[in-house]
Amino acid sequence: MQTKIENNIDFSDLYNVLDFIKERTGLFLLKRDLDLLYSFITGMKLTAIGNNVDLKNLEELDSFSKHIHEKLDIADTNTMGWFGVIRDKHGSGEEGFNKFFEYFDEWRSGKYTL
Repeated sequence: MQTKIENNIDFSDLYNVLDFIKERTGLFLLKRDLDLLYSFITGMKLTAIGNNVDLKNLEELDSFSKHIHEKLDIADTNTMGWFGVIRDKHGSGEEGFNKFFEYFDEWRSGKYTL
């Protein structure tokens, strides 16, 4: 079952959810904060898994994590994946939030250069 709200956004696709959060953060998070974003994504993952719902592009975060490690030249030892690397480098607040979307958009567009 697809859940759609405003402007026909498909909330069964993680990319669409992240695009929406980037543009209208206050509808989902109290503020532009990497910790809050990570908690939201984790909640979506657990809800999808717990309810046996397919959340499109969820597995792509693993690939994104690998690219973040390579791009920032950090050994793949951070057990928190993309979140831990971005938080360690840019902090957990608004800067980390903005850097997540900068890196994520760059990676998604295929312009992710090493």
